[in-house]
Amino acid sequence: MLAIARTLLADERLPEGGLIVALVSASLGQTGSDGSTRPDIDVRWTTPALVRTLLSDPSIDMTLPLNGVDCERPNDLSHTSAVLCDQATYSDPILRVVMALFTLSGSAFKFDTDESILGKRICLAQDYDLSSLNGQGRNWASEQRVVVLRQPTLLECIAAVQGRKADAFAATDLEGRYLLGRLGLLELFA
Repeated sequence: MLAIARTLLADERLPEGGLIVALVSASLGQTGSDGSTRPDIDVRWTTPALVRTLLSDPSIDMTLPLNGVDCERPNDLSHTSAVLCDQATYSDPILRVVMALFTLSGSAFKFDTDESILGKRICLAQDYDLSSLNGQGRNWASEQRVVVLRQPTLLECIAAVQGRKADAFAATDLEGRYLLGRLGLLELFA
């Protein structure tokens, strides 16, 4: 199994490798109907940049965790997602995560309707797809209804919002809240 670090979901520093790795390991470790058990899982940790190289390794059966993407919209995809769309098959999700927008608590920007985001500067980490901004027919990024600011990491997106270079950052609710909590900034963001 090839695992890409995602806060709380998969991280080699977390107990059992994180939530998704633990779920997959537990489900594959169940005893089969014939009494046999499956072998231990060999987890290899990687970064999104190295996925293409490692996908050619015939011993890799599974890659996780990955956000679901729309492979039919190649312009929305990060480099890693484009490679995976070309070379892998997506399964049904093991777990659905909620995408969220994080703004400063005192900001005038409140996301209550789709129209309230128009013209706003939204920060996305480099390894996030535009799918979260273009999905469900919204097409916020593809139709330039929002300004997308790309930063190498979510930490830099948080800094961009604090420095008022972006109105909000987009992340999974789980990752965003976890990082803000670890940084002691949860109260500063809505």
